[in-house]
Amino acid sequence: MRYKEGPQSKESKTDSLPVVSGFDKDKKPIISCMSPEDVEKILKEGKIEILGPLEDFFEIEPHQNLISAILVEIVDPENKNDKILGIYKFYEGEGWGLRSEFIQEFLPHEKTLSFEIKAIPGNAKIGTPWENVAYYPREIFASIVDKQLGFNIIPPTVYREINFDPPIVVNGIEYTQTRGSLQAFIAGFTLGKLMKIQKSNFLNNFVNWLLENPEIFYKISILEYLLASTRRREEDIIIQLEDDKIQRVFLIDNGNTCLEDEIILSRVSSLPNILYMWAISNILYTNRYIVNLSEEATKIQKKISEIRKNKEIIIPLVEQLKNLLNNREKLKQELEAMGLTGMLEDIRLITEEDLAGFFERLERLVQALENDGGIPINLSFELVGDKALIPYAHF
Repeated sequence: MRYKEGPQSKESKTDSLPVVSGFDKDKKPIISCMSPEDVEKILKEGKIEILGPLEDFFEIEPHQNLISAILVEIVDPENKNDKILGIYKFYEGEGWGLRSEFIQEFLPHEKTLSFEIKAIPGNAKIGTPWENVAYYPREIFASIVDKQLGFNIIPPTVYREINFDPPIVVNGIEYTQTRGSLQAFIAGFTLGKLMKIQKSNFLNNFVNWLLENPEIFYKISILEYLLASTRRREEDIIIQLEDDKIQRVFLIDNGNTCLEDEIILSRVSSLPNILYMWAISNILYTNRYIVNLSEEATKIQKKISEIRKNKEIIIPLVEQLKNLLNNREKLKQELEAMGLTGMLEDIRLITEEDLAGFFERLERLVQALENDGGIPINLSFELVGDKALIPYAHF
């Protein structure tokens, strides 16, 4: 089976973004390759037309951290014939919808436990660290960090306010004006979708591709660590294919980032976690682990150990990170200018504590990369049976 997307423009793909500008008669995406700067300009200044809820156009996998996402069309302010599609996520729609709840019941007559997952209407934020915390500033912050590092892995995302006429209804409440993040719609397939289609074969291909492209592996892992990203799912990773071969990787759905440092103590970041799913262990992160690796995983461990010693990869990354560190005030000012910092009534945006944690991780990361090419998370493992391993991350 082939996964070839719609027609693309013939511009250079190296530094450009594969954005969706519409759909053809067969409902396949029409892809335009544009520079990140041009995409950001259209997102910020373009005229917006509401197309409808994202789930009306695509099959969206249900998950716990819900968000109301709207597909929009944005017209280039300088050329009315040019347009791109974007995904708008507004604060008023954060968290609401059908959330999954794990229900456990003891059956005394059968002396056993019954497990069931039910979809329950409500707000997925309540009772979590994200209660009264806005996602949209973090979506934008992640994009700004990626832009300043020059990684081109997180799609351009900007702040926009949109007026709705007629009003949009969320949880029975009408809204005529909303505030939120507007992100360019990047062409590709989610990792989850490809894993469903090709099962373990695609995960194997993805792991091998990461190891063959260690600079990208490092960039993604660096972003995950800096943004304290612990809740990324396979549906939050976009893979761009060409003739069934992986070309690019993008990280989307970055609202669950940069809350507090301790959140990342309970889970391992997504890319190393994907490798863990393939029984590789999280060797990019530490030399200190106790694990019985298969012969295949041992070979991969050796490959990653070689990558960590590659100064041609590490040194430029360290310089980019140091530049970001030296421009911390500029980053703060950019966030403040967009109204993304502090509190909005009782809503927590990006706070001084969030930024302090981010820059602390940045300093720690620079030091670790300069030291041995690793990411500063120590891991220990608990052996369960003779195969399964449960990772515990701690600083």
